[in-house]
This record gives sequence, structure tokens and C-alpha cells, in this order.
Amino acid sequence: MAAVDNTSKIHNCIGQGKTLATAPADVKKYLRELFALPQALEATLLPSPYISIAELLNFRLPFQNASSNVASSSEFLSTAAPDPVDRNFVSRLQLLNIPDTKTINRLVTCSRQSALDGARSLIYRHIGGSVTRFPLYTLTFWAAQKNISKINPSRAELANHTGLLLASLPWGLPKCGLSNSDPFHTLWRFLGPNWLTDSQMGDMLELLRHVIITGTDLVKNTRPSGTVLVRKILDAYRVPDRDCAWVRDIGDDLVHNHGVLITAVHLGPVTNEPHWVAVVFDCRDKPTIRFGDSLGAPIPVELLTALTWWLSEHSPNEAAYAKLPIAPQDDGHSCGLLVANALVHFVDDSITLDAPMLAVNLRLESFNRIATWGLEEVCFISFLTFRVC
Repeated sequence: MAAVDNTSKIHNCIGQGKTLATAPADVKKYLRELFALPQALEATLLPSPYISIAELLNFRLPFQNASSNVASSSEFLSTAAPDPVDRNFVSRLQLLNIPDTKTINRLVTCSRQSALDGARSLIYRHIGGSVTRFPLYTLTFWAAQKNISKINPSRAELANHTGLLLASLPWGLPKCGLSNSDPFHTLWRFLGPNWLTDSQMGDMLELLRHVIITGTDLVKNTRPSGTVLVRKILDAYRVPDRDCAWVRDIGDDLVHNHGVLITAVHLGPVTNEPHWVAVVFDCRDKPTIRFGDSLGAPIPVELLTALTWWLSEHSPNEAAYAKLPIAPQDDGHSCGLLVANALVHFVDDSITLDAPMLAVNLRLESFNRIATWGLEEVCFISFLTFRVC
């Protein structure tokens, strides 16, 4: 009886001019449930993040309109009940174009208030002549789908390029002109949900060094340093008598020339966690340690203490601490890619911080750049060898 009374109370609030801010908790919960995409439909309509790139490219996804021909968001909403869900329902959702992103965002913003005002169904008003009334959770599908649609064309192009490179790379030859001479086949880590090692992180830092050298509008006096640097700083901090002339020379040069040094740091030696973070030593003005963690964690105390100590050995000014902007991580293996993305963004802020959903794109882009660079170096060396012979 209590459940019946509660349902009656909820329905008595609908269409009565109430605002979402003052609606009772039970009503807000009911509205959330109206827009919740059923799990069975979600599994059918949206690609799992764990499927392969080839499977994603073949996944049945609707196209998205580039612009809207509908003036008002209210035209998409109806107070009539949704039509019965029949066997063609899923096919229609997979085939019918979804509205442009701006329209979807407007609808999402007003959706729950509209439902509180009495909206019960959604119409594909952007498709001329459409009269079918869909459940309100169709909007949730649109919102999820617009993100996938946005990345699909570029991902398809990247994947095609990757396929061409895989058909051309000499698997056993070393990657020339990069941070190390590991063979090409070690790049496999980019092509799946894998942690990156020093080798892959070093290659991305080396390519960034070339970008900085050739760039005219990038952060000046900036240089990447390999992943070993901070490990050596930690060693010197923990064992003061250790010979650390190389680390000392880097610090002297950095402070004396008011430079910027960017690097990737593996937290294993500090926290025993297999996690990459970004560190920037910014000495253009006051020495500043900039730290970025894709999981949103603060810099570990020992790491901050060691880095501050290192800068204090070379500068009379106390080092400041600042957060480095970095995209958030939503999986257990993309930290290295997001670190590289954050460092590129620091050097060139026209490069955006990629959303977690673009981690696969980052993997493909990184593989393609490194493989292309290495392949060009191999071809150049082969050409020189041929000329000498």
C-alpha cells in the first residue's frame, strides 16, 4: 500500500508547475530512472570499451546530423506516452540519424525539468515526417552516441594508417633515431590495453623533442628528459654520497638558463604502483614543480621532497608547486598516454587535453608517429648504405 501511495505522490507532482530544485527526492529518483538506458539495450546499442578496433569500425552506429533544422528543444518532447517497443525498435535506434551535438546538449540540460513538466516521450523531430514516440531514455542513447560518433571517423582513419604500417614494418630491426634501439615489434604495447614501459615513454618524449626543435611558437627553452632523470634524482636524494654529476649538471643548466624541463615519471620506486605521472621543472621565472596525475592524486610526499631538494641545490629561491593540467583516466592502463598528451599540451596549448574516450585514438596516433619516424630512419640508413656500396 505504501508503494502505491508513493507512486501516486510522484505522479501528482508531474505537470504541476514544480521546479526540479524543489522536487522531493522520490520524484528526482523517478525522473532519473526515466532516462536510464536499460542494461540490455546498452549492451546492444553501445560498443563495449573492450572490443577491438576492427570490431568497433564494424559496429552498427547511427550517423549524426551536422546541424539542426529544429528551432526549439521542446519540439522533440511529447506529453503522449511512448509507442510500444516492438522487434524493430533496436534497428530504428541503430539506423536513424541522431541530432547534432548542440541540440543533444540542450535537450540533456532541460530533460528532467521537461519530464517533471509532463514530457513522456521523445520524437526524432530533426527527421522530417517522423511521428514515432520513443521512450525518454532514447535521449541518453543520443548523448552517449554523440561522443562515439565524434571519434569514429578519425579513429577509422588512424586504424587504416596503422594497418598500412603493420604491413610495412620490419619486425626485427631496431627503431632508429628514437630514445632506444629496441626492435619495432616492441611497439605492440600501443595496440591494446597495455601499460607502457620506459621504451615507449622514451620514444614519445623523443618525438616531442623534435617537435620543440622545429616549432616556432612553442614554449621556449624547453627540453624533454628521459624517464631515468627523476629516478636518478631520487637515488641522489636517498643516498647523498652517491655520484650524481650528471644530475647536478642538468640542474645547473636548467636554473642558469631559466629553462623548462619536462619528463614522465614512473611511481614504482616511490609508491610501488605501476603508474606514470607528468612532471615539469619550470624555471623561467621562479622555480616551479608542475605535477600531473591522470588519476587526480596529489604528488607523493617523498617525490615532492626529492624534487624540491634537487632544485634547491641549484637555486637560492624556494621551489613552488603547481598542478599540471592533464586529462582524467577512466581505465587501468592509459596513464602513460595521458602523461604524454599533458606534456604536449603544456608545450603547445593548441593541442587539447584528450578525453578518456579518446585513449584508443592516442594509442593509434602514438604508434603511427613512432612507427613512421622509425621507418623513415630505416629507409634513410638503407639508402646511405646502398650509396656507399
